[in-house]
Amino acid sequence: MAAALLFSCAGEEGSREATESPLFSVATRAGAGTTYRVSAYSTAANSGHYGLVRSATYYLKASGDKLLTPCTLDDDGNWQDDTPAESATFNGYSDSYYFTCVSPGIAPVDGGFPCTPGTTPFPVATRGSTRLGGYGSLSLGDLVDYRSRVGFRFYKKNDAAVQPFTVSGVQLVGAGGPTDEVTLYPATRQVVVDPDAPRPVTLTAPVGVPPVDADGNPLCYFTGAGDLQYIASAIYAAKEAVRGILGNTPSVHLKESGYLYLACTLVQGGRNIDIRLPLTTTLPDLRPLSTYYFNITVKSNYITATVSVINGSTSSGWCNYGDEDDGNVIDGSPDVDLVSIGTWKVGDDGQWEEVDDLSQTIH
Repeated sequence: MAAALLFSCAGEEGSREATESPLFSVATRAGAGTTYRVSAYSTAANSGHYGLVRSATYYLKASGDKLLTPCTLDDDGNWQDDTPAESATFNGYSDSYYFTCVSPGIAPVDGGFPCTPGTTPFPVATRGSTRLGGYGSLSLGDLVDYRSRVGFRFYKKNDAAVQPFTVSGVQLVGAGGPTDEVTLYPATRQVVVDPDAPRPVTLTAPVGVPPVDADGNPLCYFTGAGDLQYIASAIYAAKEAVRGILGNTPSVHLKESGYLYLACTLVQGGRNIDIRLPLTTTLPDLRPLSTYYFNITVKSNYITATVSVINGSTSSGWCNYGDEDDGNVIDGSPDVDLVSIGTWKVGDDGQWEEVDDLSQTIH
């Protein structure tokens, strides 16, 4: 699992020539032998701002060390020896770069880093436009777990005319399979994943009298705290949408990706309808240490979807180092509640289609 740390530029701690590789210090509770790969992305105007220039490899030689020790790593981030190859140093580099630090020090893939969110904490942070060269050392900030959690709540409209329903085959599409890697591009905040590797989602029915939402609609199915899906905090959108989110960034270094979808089958009365609901079309990106509950309300020929966002940095027990001391319990009130995603109706072909004109009667 990859991890990245926030760079902050320290003052000079002794003179070093730009021809030498810079030193890096790290504030971490990691143990001896933990490996790191520091990567620099170009900030030159003609590069599109996000081209990977060079990576350098390090490890924590002793627990409690502040400075990282240069070394040679294999592609999986395993320590080999204390004599890094010239190609794994920043010797001679002195321009301004966007930096990321990854631990373990796995090799980048086409400028991005492979990870399998959902297995172990995935700490990430980023910083741009820091000048490399002329420093005794550059310090790294604290680890931040760069994951989000995703869950679902299905409600039935509080109307006797609306028939009960069931849902089955619930999956996240665009987040990677349970064991499949995604590739995170920290400089563009993108994640790229095989869309043919959906991730199953477990739903639970309430026991006893179901809770209701603000409109009195009863809860029918929900994702329990222990079944929330961990995904990389990133922008889940197509390439051109990412350009807009990043402020019309040149697309030379952007990757073609797609939105995050909910896929399931809804059975209501005599209807058996496949749902494929885009979850991130109205969300610029999914933020770290936040839990996203997507609320789907089934009406008659319509469904509506909103999202409630719970920041987990305090209410959910996510610590700076990715610990989860509360046993994955979700508590606290939402930071952002009921952001509209859209409304869909059953089309003539029996498939859901988005409704643009919300002035029509929805029942």
